[in-house]
Amino acid sequence: MSKSRPDDGLSIVSRIKCGRVEEVTDMLITEMPSPEAIQLQEDRDGDALFWSACRGYTLIAELLLMLGANVNNKSLASGSTPLHAAADNGRDDIIDILLKWGSDIFARNYFQDTACHMAAYRGHGKCVALLLRAGTDVDLRNSRRNTVLDEAKYGEILHNEGQHAVIKHLLYSYQNSHAGYDGQLSSPEHATRQSDYKHRLRSIDLTRKNKLHDDTRLGAEQSADQIQNSNPA
Repeated sequence: MSKSRPDDGLSIVSRIKCGRVEEVTDMLITEMPSPEAIQLQEDRDGDALFWSACRGYTLIAELLLMLGANVNNKSLASGSTPLHAAADNGRDDIIDILLKWGSDIFARNYFQDTACHMAAYRGHGKCVALLLRAGTDVDLRNSRRNTVLDEAKYGEILHNEGQHAVIKHLLYSYQNSHAGYDGQLSSPEHATRQSDYKHRLRSIDLTRKNKLHDDTRLGAEQSADQIQNSNPA
């Protein structure tokens, strides 16, 4: 049996920001909010999937996607997608999930950054490698007229930590020859996980439909009782 949650009026986004992972997980599983509900933004700074990507909450991200969250929904404040958020915060495990759900690797925010621009600037080597493997365009320029390689160099100057040297090596190798980067993320394990996702999604959809049917029937029965009580024999 799930633990009762405090009725503090906090939204899903606020709970994610506060790190209340167990509460959010329980809420998503038991209440199964609609896609419209989970894509609401507070302060125009991103929806539940966006903040799950920021924080690195993989289970919550998967549940949100199975419930119909838009994988490419943009923050109203910055124009960034969940993929941008994951890349900016070094969440390579989230990037892997988002890519498998069809995240747009070419999406740009209001500064014309792709997710790869942001990962390179921050020095997140594994994130850059995943995005390269997915086929991102490293020659695109952002509003500073910087390519992904330029951002790696710029980030290295400003930050003493990070894997900027590794990223530059990856980018030089990628630009010279695309060996090892076939643009595919498919594997037997990936296919199995996708099949499992679809099965779990069908289960959630079926449960949602059953719940809607039960709620509708209960409402009809209550209306009938009210009519009967208002017309005594």
